Amino acid sequence: MPKRTYLLPLELGHRLEVSWRRGWRRCSLYLDGQRIGTIPNLKALPQQLFTLSSGATLRVSLLYSGAVPYDVGLSLNDQPLVQVRSVQLLTVALSAIGLIAGVNCMAGVFGLLNLSLRIWPNTVLLLGFGLFSPLAFGGLTVAGSSAALAVGVGGLYLFLGIRVWQRSWAALLLVLGIFFLDSVYLGFAVLTGGGEAAVIVSPIVFLRLILLVAIAFGLEGFGQPVAENTAAIHPPVPRLFFVFKRFTINTLSAVVDPIGWIFSKRSQK
Repeated sequence: MPKRTYLLPLELGHRLEVSWRRGWRRCSLYLDGQRIGTIPNLKALPQQLFTLSSGATLRVSLLYSGAVPYDVGLSLNDQPLVQVRSVQLLTVALSAIGLIAGVNCMAGVFGLLNLSLRIWPNTVLLLGFGLFSPLAFGGLTVAGSSAALAVGVGGLYLFLGIRVWQRSWAALLLVLGIFFLDSVYLGFAVLTGGGEAAVIVSPIVFLRLILLVAIAFGLEGFGQPVAENTAAIHPPVPRLFFVFKRFTINTLSAVVDPIGWIFSKRSQK
């Protein structure tokens, strides 16, 4: 039985669910778990209206691809409602962008602090997450400008992440484009350059593919219309900073004091 969950304005409740049987039969609507109405069949479904206790009008309609119905659409006072799934996918994209931003900034800070003993972890992190170009093989501790560039790249991803949260198509496409082209260049450089970096190319490519797919999830999150005053239309921007901060602190702890980090994790179990 197909089911869709939609977001509602804060004053009307948390969420609205709609489900139906094969052939668009018995389409039922639930507001915070309480049934508010049932539409018996396809003939009665289009443009069906319900009045909520608040006086708001809920309209049920079919979405068509050509002459074929493919989904149910809901609108409240003629404002389209947004599916929860689209918000969740946008959150996944923001989390991936925050992760990339955090690793770049962290590796850049290592370089600026001249942590020469940590150059290999820095290189691995940048191969997986960062802007490849002169950073990975050049070494972060060799030139302060490379380390500063890593911090700048992290800041760029963080800025673009905020713009994605503000539903900027250009920012999302720019993040995808930068990370994709950088991944292609990285794979080409590692495969043709050989050496010890070539040994870790497979997990690096796999990691970057996961991040690219996660960022691409945001495209579907942008595919839904936005209604005014709707709860959780955007994942809260603090979540981006939370992911950014949590991952960066954990990774810093693991690299600087791996034994202490392992013991702290075991003590939390």
